[in-house]
Amino acid sequence: MEVGDKAVIEVGNNKIPFVFVGGGGTTLAFSEEGFPSIVYLFVADLSFWDGTIAEDMSKDVLAEAYLATPGNRYLPQVEFLKKTYVAGPELNKDCKIYKMPFYNDIEKTDTEAWIEMKILHKLRSDGKVQIKNEYREATGKVPSLSFLGNKAAERSVQLAKLKDNKEMARALEALYNAISTKNRPGITFEFNKRNIGIDNDGRIILRDPVYDSEITVKILEERKIKREEKNEQIKP
Repeated sequence: MEVGDKAVIEVGNNKIPFVFVGGGGTTLAFSEEGFPSIVYLFVADLSFWDGTIAEDMSKDVLAEAYLATPGNRYLPQVEFLKKTYVAGPELNKDCKIYKMPFYNDIEKTDTEAWIEMKILHKLRSDGKVQIKNEYREATGKVPSLSFLGNKAAERSVQLAKLKDNKEMARALEALYNAISTKNRPGITFEFNKRNIGIDNDGRIILRDPVYDSEITVKILEERKIKREEKNEQIKP
């Protein structure tokens, strides 16, 4: 789907007209037609070619972090609504449904927010590099993505606490605390432009700052398999 496309989504006995806002590997985001200020996130159950079944918990982390630190200006107001079967384009599965305000994309002209995004990106990068180097020194091997996940996020929190921005550190700590309860070692931080928004005052919002690296690897593997199958089908 393309941003702006309209679709009718059936949740329970209700058929609701929505407008597509965006999405990623595990999430589709829509706003109800005529109400663009609220976004509904649909996170479907995942099943892969090899029989693996997975549940993306990144939005659970975000919702729990917000509840733990209400009013923290870095965290979006994400609310879990329910899990139910959802019928609609690219859905037709059991989905977890969340609600959050619409946040505009960050742009380079959002000077202060852009600087903070760069700080967050460096915290994430430095944490990952430190954990990777320590693992190499201890084992002589390169760590897996899943090993780097939780541990890199934890190190990023430790680095953030050394900085002057205590509210940012509290936001990251709340996210990590929620991550640590999920028993998913691949869940970690991501602070790239596509994951960041701004509120109505132009302040940075960590709109989608967590992902599961193990699930991402599975999605990429499945896409590769499908491309190869398609190429085989079109061969003369």
